[in-house]
Order: sequence, then structure tokens, then C-alpha cells
Amino acid sequence: MEKINEPKLMRELHEIRAEHYEETKHMTSEELTKSINEEARKIAEKHNLKFEFVNRH
Repeated sequence: MEKINEPKLMRELHEIRAEHYEETKHMTSEELTKSINEEARKIAEKHNLKFEFVNRH
């Protein structure tokens, strides 16, 4: 099978997604949601973005 020559940005995105999968594949849905929300808060704070986050239990 011939390997597709994908753009660098797409290759990097695939690598990030594979890494994220490896880090989170053992998590429950609740743990995964919590992890994603924590990362989103960090990014919003780092870039001084004003978002309202809703905590659902």
C-alpha cells in the first residue's frame, strides 16, 4: 500500500491525537471529561480568554 504524503500540519495533528489517545485510553468517561475540562481551563487562562465554564456533576 502506498503511503499518502500528507501535509506537515496534518501529520502533527495525527501524532497529537495518537498521543492523547494513549494518555487517556484507560480513563473512564468521567475522568476523560474532567481532564479535557481542566486542559481547556488552562488554555483559556493562558490566552486570557473569557469563557464561562459549567460544572456538572
